[in-house]
Amino acid sequence: MEDRKNAGIRVPLDVRDRALPDYWSEACAQLANTDALIADLINQYPETILSSRKDPFYTLLRAIVGQQISVKSADSVWSRLENFSNFNFSPEFFLKADSEELRSLGLSRQKIEYIKNISSYFYEKQITDNYFKDKSSSEISSELIKIKGIGTWTIEMFLIFYALEPDIFPVKDIGVINTMKKLYGFSSLDEILKHSERWHPWSTVAVWYIWRSLDDEPVLY
Repeated sequence: MEDRKNAGIRVPLDVRDRALPDYWSEACAQLANTDALIADLINQYPETILSSRKDPFYTLLRAIVGQQISVKSADSVWSRLENFSNFNFSPEFFLKADSEELRSLGLSRQKIEYIKNISSYFYEKQITDNYFKDKSSSEISSELIKIKGIGTWTIEMFLIFYALEPDIFPVKDIGVINTMKKLYGFSSLDEILKHSERWHPWSTVAVWYIWRSLDDEPVLY
């Protein structure tokens, strides 16, 4: 998805084998004109860009691991999961994985159940990396919500990190909400939602830079 629209962006080496959004430069230019704080973040992280592995199972697995915990905690659990699986992120592996061993990695029993549910769904339907490629956001949402453990936030993460949808604002993302309160001085969710309206149709890009300000490394799902 990388094209001349992103010609001004120096793509980091660690995402050059991933799919990139073709709207990034255009979105950054428009956001910089409508939100001074986002403009500052864009200038602060000039080599940061959203990217997708185009691996739906991997993205959902990372989202489940990241549910309701900090980025730092999620990264720690994910690192242990990488070592445990020897980087074998497949439904078959996690269907066979011992639940107690997964528990020892820092996963809650509930998250282990969710991972097993997703693994079963992908295995039974033989879902490939391209299964969701031509589906609309509403079609993806309607399908994923059927899987126990996948809610609105997880679907939004999937739309951002797998589908590279440009206009997603994850209202239930505590990190985004708390950071906006701190950066903008907002005291209520209504203020946040009203302000986020100026980001359309590039809410995903603004949110990405909010996330980027929280962590030393860019989020890669």
